[in-house]
Amino acid sequence: MTSDTTPRVLENSEARRLERASSLTDEDFHKLWEICGQEGNYSADFSKRVREAVYFYFPGRSKNFAQSAKERNRFYGRLEKSIGNLREQLDSIHDDMVIEIDWGGDGYEPEGFDLKQAADFGVFTYGGYLLYTLQGQLEDFAEIVATAKKENGNPRGKPKQNEALESTISDLGDIYRDFSGKAPMAGYRYDELDERQPYKGPFFDFLHGVLWTVNGRDYPTSNTLGDTARRLFKLRK
Repeated sequence: MTSDTTPRVLENSEARRLERASSLTDEDFHKLWEICGQEGNYSADFSKRVREAVYFYFPGRSKNFAQSAKERNRFYGRLEKSIGNLREQLDSIHDDMVIEIDWGGDGYEPEGFDLKQAADFGVFTYGGYLLYTLQGQLEDFAEIVATAKKENGNPRGKPKQNEALESTISDLGDIYRDFSGKAPMAGYRYDELDERQPYKGPFFDFLHGVLWTVNGRDYPTSNTLGDTARRLFKLRK
């Protein structure tokens, strides 16, 4: 749930999560229910848990949607410049403007905000509180941006595994186990002749049925899903 004050980047992220969670149809849930060896209508708890697992899944980078190095560096440059400019303005702000912003913030307090927090900085309203805390947050954010830019600038070797994917497979494994009564990796096999879906077995049918549906394509690949599941459940190929 977003509000009028929710940052746009978070609104967009929330919208994408809700879109993925709602992309599973009644027919999809019936198929997943059957994969678990169940008959009849799927339970409300089953669909709720699957949707929750999908909601908290955030896909890793895809080559189809990757940002170019040029675009990335240009954006980081603009971002760092904007942070620097704002820090400079805040450092040189006149006392009269501090007072004006403080009083201008009267009535903007979010629900649950305690004005004692503002008093700790010698101001009276949420506006003054934001002014002072923003300076510290900008310092932290500047360091975070610099770290992100440095650590992801020229990736070498194997990419880091998508922790969100591993967590989601774990959640879906719990769901599969609870509703099928079987261990997720029981009876799985690897068919190297099937390039599209080499990992076989009921649990992999379940994974493909969920993640390929919500992503609208064969992503993550079957090999990525299988290799991640093997690591998660500590099994060899």
